Amino acid sequence: MLINLLPEFLAVLEASDREKAYYKYLENHRAILQAYWHNYVMDLDSPPAAEIISQAMSADRSDLWELIASVDVVEIVEQALARSEELLGVDREADCYVMVGMGAANAGELVVNGRGVMFICLEHFTGRANPDTYSLGLTPDLIPLWVGHEYAHLVRYTSPASNSDRARARGTPRAAGAGTSVSSSRAAAESPVTRACRTRSHASIVASFPPARAVRNAMAALSG
Repeated sequence: MLINLLPEFLAVLEASDREKAYYKYLENHRAILQAYWHNYVMDLDSPPAAEIISQAMSADRSDLWELIASVDVVEIVEQALARSEELLGVDREADCYVMVGMGAANAGELVVNGRGVMFICLEHFTGRANPDTYSLGLTPDLIPLWVGHEYAHLVRYTSPASNSDRARARGTPRAAGAGTSVSSSRAAAESPVTRACRTRSHASIVASFPPARAVRNAMAALSG
């Protein structure tokens, strides 16, 4: 399910007191945003977090406004989610948050209260590097690649049929009667992409899943 936090963040930017508005926004979505902060920024309750928030609220956001005016990012994400679910044969629903982060990861995945969650942080997909927001300057046409990449991780972590060590460590419920491998009837119906995500290493997923492979190639080109 797509959850669009962008309108609320834009309301924060338009508030007379941005920091106060951000803290209210944070409380309204604390379950997911605290998990984002803890895993990709820092402990939200630590003293340096206030400084990071203050800096983020005073940052130049002209690149973000230009992105919103020219690109329907919600439609891009919706189409990417549908395509990823088709390719991966998703058997457990996940949430995808479209949001603006603190300039940390451009995308990521978490398991929050047993539910798979991914997020796309739009400050990194404006097509223009921004030192104020630590934007990577990625173009928005790369968003589907990251959606597919993060969804592949979540299949491994949360699918009832997953053989991933992380899925077992998290206590992901297994399908009734399932052992340590996918049943023969299920395996016969699964595509190589889905099977790779459930049973093989991340390297195998990259080799089997076109969006994830494209991410690798795009990142190599950007760093070359």
